[in-house]
Amino acid sequence: MLGREGRRLFDGTPEGVGRGGPAASSLLATCPGCGDVVVDVVGTRVRRGPDPAVCRYAFVCPSCRRPVEIAAPAHLATVLLCLGATESPEIAELREQRDGRAITLDDVLDLVLALDVTDDVVGMVERAT
Repeated sequence: MLGREGRRLFDGTPEGVGRGGPAASSLLATCPGCGDVVVDVVGTRVRRGPDPAVCRYAFVCPSCRRPVEIAAPAHLATVLLCLGATESPEIAELREQRDGRAITLDDVLDLVLALDVTDDVVGMVERAT
């Protein structure tokens, strides 16, 4: 499939890829605001989760400059990486289970007031425990 300026597009299907023709250089993706857009594969970032089936790719929409992140099957993520996309490391801490209560705005304000009064943060923590 050819897109603007005669550049080859990759739409997630294997037709034409790996048959000795020119390598795909663009991706037909969907921006939530603009609809279908043509994105350079080299400008995309691929993120794989702890489960190999959980993958996402991200790009900046060339029309509206909005960052877009889309879920992708593992085989598409692999193809994008082979075509020149960069892999962003998964941050394990973001996936950790959290127990305990959530921090509220009052907690943040209390911290600001406490830090405004004293420079002894270690002493505050020791007194709290």
